[in-house]
Amino acid sequence: MSLRFTKRTAFLEDSVSVEDAEPLLAWLLENRDGGVNLARCDHFHAAVQNVLVTLQPKISAWPRKKDLKADFQAATKPIAPEISHG
Repeated sequence: MSLRFTKRTAFLEDSVSVEDAEPLLAWLLENRDGGVNLARCDHFHAAVQNVLVTLQPKISAWPRKKDLKADFQAATKPIAPEISHG
């Protein structure tokens, strides 16, 4: 596994596989205020990306690999601008 958890942060390191998606999901659901550090992540499976996109945890560090960072930031960008109801 390429996951490491501390009290407040999930660290995704190296190549994060499909098998890591479920433990990550469980940790994020139990730690709603927890953050995710992607600095040492080289690759993650689409299932892991889906968990992150769906739950939208605070990202404390983006991947160092520029292409991975750009792909992930594009996937998490809102589809439509926020609408003011005020």
